[in-house]
Amino acid sequence: LLSSSDCMCPWSFIGLRSLKLAKDSFADRLDISVNIIPFEFGPPGTYPPAGTLLQDYYAKRYGSAAQQVWEEKIPRTTGIGVGVGIKFRFDRRLVHTVEVNTALALAQCYGVSEALAEMV
Repeated sequence: LLSSSDCMCPWSFIGLRSLKLAKDSFADRLDISVNIIPFEFGPPGTYPPAGTLLQDYYAKRYGSAAQQVWEEKIPRTTGIGVGVGIKFRFDRRLVHTVEVNTALALAQCYGVSEALAEMV
């Protein structure tokens, strides 16, 4: 099974965790191998070297609707995350993940991309 993931995206993490939970629930009946393909939503140059505060990213992306989007998306994301065992922190910066994606691509060669993606 192939799955793509952006380690800065909470929905990617929710998807990976949901996939792991589903895989674990069928472990006695199915042998499912997962290979994670790295993906970066923001192209190079999107974020400065020090990263971008998440709220600043929302302001730039959604303009005058940023606060409304924040108030709708964050509680929903947080609630779904809790449902699959994730406690998100949204007081963070968005950064480029080229190095992490390189490590994830290398991990594919050794069959450990799923474990690495869960750690990141």
